[in-house]
Amino acid sequence: ISSEKREIELKYDHYQSKYDAALLHEVGDSPYVENNKAALLKTYSGKGQNLNLLKTKIKDAQELDFQNICPYCGILTPNSTDHYIPKDTYPEYAVLALNLVPCCIQCNSKKSEFWKVGSGRGIINYYLDPIPVVEYLMCSVEYDGRIPRVTFRVSNDHLIDSVLFSTIEIHYQKLDLLSRFSDSSNDEITNILDSLHSFAENSTHEEIISMLNVNRTKRIRRYGINHWRCALLKGLAESQTFCEMAAVGT
Repeated sequence: ISSEKREIELKYDHYQSKYDAALLHEVGDSPYVENNKAALLKTYSGKGQNLNLLKTKIKDAQELDFQNICPYCGILTPNSTDHYIPKDTYPEYAVLALNLVPCCIQCNSKKSEFWKVGSGRGIINYYLDPIPVVEYLMCSVEYDGRIPRVTFRVSNDHLIDSVLFSTIEIHYQKLDLLSRFSDSSNDEITNILDSLHSFAENSTHEEIISMLNVNRTKRIRRYGINHWRCALLKGLAESQTFCEMAAVGT
């Protein structure tokens, strides 16, 4: 590997230049399909103190609110590290900090080697991509008796750049996020109801809506308008059945 040091440094510069230009999908093919591939991959699979220190520095560089949330899904704890550009295809980037993304095992497994679709990218890069500040994640809450049926969808109602929105759509599809959000919603709804019953007993319908909106505003400040919990809170505030249940304490 030491004999390839200069070449790898040039590959790092190439990655950085494409990253800076927001053209990461144009990263050139790896010259290490066979030659020195195993040795390059061992720099990551061999683990060791230096790699652990690098991962710690990457995590510590994240905003505090996001250090314990997987950026890909916003549901689970980041307990693994993804190679945004897959290391098996680009072994020279196996330990490049910009290519390492702390994430949950579930997202890591679902993403696997995937990152491109044709000439564009199919996974959001949370270091690089401008996350929209307008709403694209929608949530509706309907009740079957006392059982909530929560549905999420993505919609480009606010004319987000078409290339970026395509990446968002593919990202959500590949990681099965809409179904995962729905699966996580029942426990979240129970927690929200418990909180409302504890601190807002005998509140009116309008007061319940107000409290849900205040909670949503706080979460938007921390996580952004398109975090699934923010979308869920809006959906609950728009659900007459939920607000009636919360108001009467049932």
